[in-house]
Amino acid sequence: MKKHIAQIVIFFFLFSLLLSACDGSTQVDLRGSWQIDWTSSSSSSLYGDLNFDDHKKLEFVGAYSFDSATLRYAVISPGKMKLTVNDNAQVVDFFLDGDLLQINFPDGTNYYQRVKQNQLGNDQGEASTPDPNQISFDIFPTQETVIQPTNTNRPIPTTAPTPVQARTPTNKPNQTPVPTKYYPLGDCAASQLSVGDSAFVNFATGSITIRNEPVARIGNSAIRKLSVGEVLHVIGGPVCDMGWVFWEVRTVNSEKGWLPEGDSSEFWILPIHTRDVCSGAKPTRLVIGGRAFVEPMPVDHNRIYPEPIIDASKLLYRMRPGSYMKVLDGPSCGNGQSGVWWYVESEDSGIRGWTRESDYVKDYYFIAPVITDTQ
Repeated sequence: MKKHIAQIVIFFFLFSLLLSACDGSTQVDLRGSWQIDWTSSSSSSLYGDLNFDDHKKLEFVGAYSFDSATLRYAVISPGKMKLTVNDNAQVVDFFLDGDLLQINFPDGTNYYQRVKQNQLGNDQGEASTPDPNQISFDIFPTQETVIQPTNTNRPIPTTAPTPVQARTPTNKPNQTPVPTKYYPLGDCAASQLSVGDSAFVNFATGSITIRNEPVARIGNSAIRKLSVGEVLHVIGGPVCDMGWVFWEVRTVNSEKGWLPEGDSSEFWILPIHTRDVCSGAKPTRLVIGGRAFVEPMPVDHNRIYPEPIIDASKLLYRMRPGSYMKVLDGPSCGNGQSGVWWYVESEDSGIRGWTRESDYVKDYYFIAPVITDTQ
């Protein structure tokens, strides 16, 4: 009997050693810095660059912040990783193939590429010295206050670098054609909008209530009042109610609801002039000489680079959500794979460089124009 028990103990001891070896080997492979593949990833979790250190601590640079929480990781079995923020944990599947890392989250899959040591910029340093721009991450995204990124000491370009790919605007940058009226629905007011357009709340007619359904009588359908100049993206409609044309819109705060465009005498929301500049990309809404801001939601920093190319080793600055910039030059299509780029000056740092207005994957813009009552 004792011999039988001893054999069982030895078996489980050897089995645990095998699991530990497998876990340790995978963890060693994970250690180091990883850059997210922006064009392929689809999950909002860990949507940014990662650094796995030697002590099972995970550092994160990207969309979400969570006060001073500590993010940790542990490989619990081949292909499974436990991510922990304070006392909150979740288990996710992952796949490691050399320098490529895939993590499957409940809301999608993110892809990362290993950053070689010689690719790291001066602001990243060694793994034992965390980047001051790196922030702890809540794996269950919230709308907590975003941490202000620390400025870098990198040189600030004084003139716009030559675009990698020439821009091909269909109109002159500051030329805004007169909107065209049409009647999309019978027995309903005229419209100047279509699905996919951007719009803003008319300064002349004042604030307007966004609703959770397309009804003229607000009742209990009110979400909130939108201020004049607020930027919107038309995502659905039209619907007619009591002679008004309603459009489903998304605000820069990622709120979704319905707005009446106007009645037979005036328009309460007006189209923002856009131009198709990069094949397959969303049309641009910006103009040289104007101002823009990083859309507050989703909570993600907009990166500035010296050229219109995503290169983590040459990152100049991260503009926080809601921060403003001056539009100096552009647009550029970069390498034709990453979206529409503009040469800007960050108003809170003074740093100049190229940043993306949109990409080919997301259904929303990263930055929006500042609308004034003179436009």
